Amino acid sequence: YKQFVNATYHDGSNTHELGTTMSTFGRTLATKRWLPAVNKCEPYQASPMLRGNELYYDSETNKRLLHHHVPYLGSELKSYDFGQHLKIKMYVSASTLLNYLQQWSRRDTFTTTIDHMINVYNFLARENNVEFFENIVFVPSIEDWRYSQTDEVIVKGRFLSIHNVCWADKTTVLYNMLKNRVIIPSHLHQVL
Repeated sequence: YKQFVNATYHDGSNTHELGTTMSTFGRTLATKRWLPAVNKCEPYQASPMLRGNELYYDSETNKRLLHHHVPYLGSELKSYDFGQHLKIKMYVSASTLLNYLQQWSRRDTFTTTIDHMINVYNFLARENNVEFFENIVFVPSIEDWRYSQTDEVIVKGRFLSIHNVCWADKTTVLYNMLKNRVIIPSHLHQVL
């Protein structure tokens, strides 16, 4: 594809090369809806065609962080350079994930897996991006759980302000951590 993506342009006499620009073919590849998308939540639905910049690369890391809440490229990508040209989103940054969390938190209910939310919070903690989830917490509904075809536990829940959440520690793990001074009360919000 590389030889067709860029075009050279010359001066009026066609003797001096002035530079290169993206060819019409290259621009069409990058801007038109022609790439198959896969919805991980409904894999058997018809696949829409999307632009590269509307798709995520189907990697394990992306699926752990975004689960089925974004469209993924529905075909194998043989060249990283080609994916970059198409502007396919190859990875998820902490700021991108925070933006998604803000979008998800505005919904009345949010359906996902517990593992997905654990992955999100762990990733943001590793990236030292805790400003969002220091203020808001995903609270799953205990009445609305089901199993997916892959035996994942799917749950509906809501995002609530940390000030509207009460913690019930029936296992006493948190109490024992406080008692044994593994954590101190001023650090409690970091643990939760």
